[in-house]
Amino acid sequence: MRQPSWAQTTTTTKEAGKTEVTTEQITGEVVLVDNNILLARMQPSGQYRMFNIRPSQQFMIDGKSKRLIDLTLQTTHFW
Repeated sequence: MRQPSWAQTTTTTKEAGKTEVTTEQITGEVVLVDNNILLARMQPSGQYRMFNIRPSQQFMIDGKSKRLIDLTLQTTHFW
């Protein structure tokens, strides 16, 4: 079915919201690194926490920029 020649098209533009970044400092012992997964035993609670990290992602550990493959098992790091 054809639209009549007088039909109007409306375009709506929405402005994107602000990007929000949250920084949290945590301490934990590296238990396992497997592909993109980091399993750490958090200190002082002793709870285990799993992180899914993008391969290209860099983060600050012990004051240095590192990637997931740079972590050493059974060492304590400050994120």
